[in-house]
Amino acid sequence: MPRPKDFDFFEESTTWIALFCVVLSAMWAWAMKTKSSNIDKSTKSDIKVSQVIVYPIKSCAGISVPAAEIDSQSGLALDRVWMIVDSRNSFMSQRRSPKMALITPNLPQNKKKPIILKAPDMTDLEVPVIIRGKKIIVRCWEDQIEAYDQGDEAAQWLSDFLTIPGLRLVRMAPLARRLVDKKYVMRGTRTGFSDGFPILLASNASLEDLNAKIKTSNVPMDRFRPNIVVKGAQAWAEDTWKHIIIHSETYLVAKPCSRCKIPTIDQTTGKPAGTNTKSKTDDDLGGGPAPGAEPIATLQKFRTGKHLNFDKAEWKDEVFFGQNLAHLPLLPTFLLHIFGLPGQGRVAVGDGVHIISTKSEQA
Repeated sequence: MPRPKDFDFFEESTTWIALFCVVLSAMWAWAMKTKSSNIDKSTKSDIKVSQVIVYPIKSCAGISVPAAEIDSQSGLALDRVWMIVDSRNSFMSQRRSPKMALITPNLPQNKKKPIILKAPDMTDLEVPVIIRGKKIIVRCWEDQIEAYDQGDEAAQWLSDFLTIPGLRLVRMAPLARRLVDKKYVMRGTRTGFSDGFPILLASNASLEDLNAKIKTSNVPMDRFRPNIVVKGAQAWAEDTWKHIIIHSETYLVAKPCSRCKIPTIDQTTGKPAGTNTKSKTDDDLGGGPAPGAEPIATLQKFRTGKHLNFDKAEWKDEVFFGQNLAHLPLLPTFLLHIFGLPGQGRVAVGDGVHIISTKSEQA
């Protein structure tokens, strides 16, 4: 008579937990898909996407596109997958080198295609993708991230143009995981080499209101470097949004975006309004905005954490423009990681923006 198989509590428990997660995920995905489908079919939104912008290299020029796919690792596909680092493998940004605004990469058709570097008075340079060999660890704010160096030719090109020796171009390793602060998003949400969140949304109406208050000059939207720009909403209405749907995809409006000195840098010339290196807002070794530099000076009059009644003391003197988003895929993020699946969805100019929940207070 065959001997009964011994009961393995750990194995059985793990199996049931996995099954429960799959069932729960399927129910959650069905509910979210049903909700988004019903909204798309039954209502028309007056709020529309007016721009979609991808920034392949952190802190370099963005590329306006008619549509972009959503990627589970970096927000918009190929957004801030590349980064320039200094001789200590620490990230570079316009805060330290405003001239980075003049580096205009192309947007490769897919992750395997080379990126092309362009800048004034420089010969275009095609940089093949290097995602093999020795990995290096690079720093982006507090995070240590695995990346691949993209070669000596790209390094020399960047050092020559920015007149900073020792620069390197790196690309995030395919299996690298840079997690967003779980205080604001679903656990396991990832981003590329952005400052902190995978997607930034901004409103045309809010910019118009800001420019009306500045009066002396108009600040263009590119100063704020958003990924998704919307039109048709009331000015600053985005402060109240909690969950939105764009093209049947759901996004969490995680937190408002605090602004450094980059909005004071002309993105067409790479020239800042000035730098006060002793500023209390000194960040990333680059110093804060110069006194009176717009649009920060005007934002300080009505868009600080204190003005907006944020309860975090460290935010009281920060200024805010735009909202940080996180895509909520149909399958929870942890399952996408377990099975190696990409995030679903896309966003396109002209898509309706549906507000499905709001928040009464910013945290």
